[in-house]
Amino acid sequence: MGALILCTFPADRADFRRWILDRVVVLAATSEAGIKFVGTEQGEGVRSAMSTVGVQVASVTRARSIFSEWRSDESYIRSAEVRLLLMEVVGGGEYAGALFP
Repeated sequence: MGALILCTFPADRADFRRWILDRVVVLAATSEAGIKFVGTEQGEGVRSAMSTVGVQVASVTRARSIFSEWRSDESYIRSAEVRLLLMEVVGGGEYAGALFP
């Protein structure tokens, strides 16, 4: 089982995007984590668009550690929402029907 660290923040906050990238580059260099996706949810106005960056971590234990490190980092941008999502591997379509009837 792996994990995703989901970081959601206003799309116009390049500072937070840079904050995540700076940390993921170090983790990627040691093959601990990498960016899985970047998505932007459109809002009503320019300032209401929200970006979400998904950082995939193979180890749940390491993901919990990274999550805690980031939240205790003094440079952590408090206006962002950071969540930890534990993932289960679902093989093939036969299991998907059982999980999502």
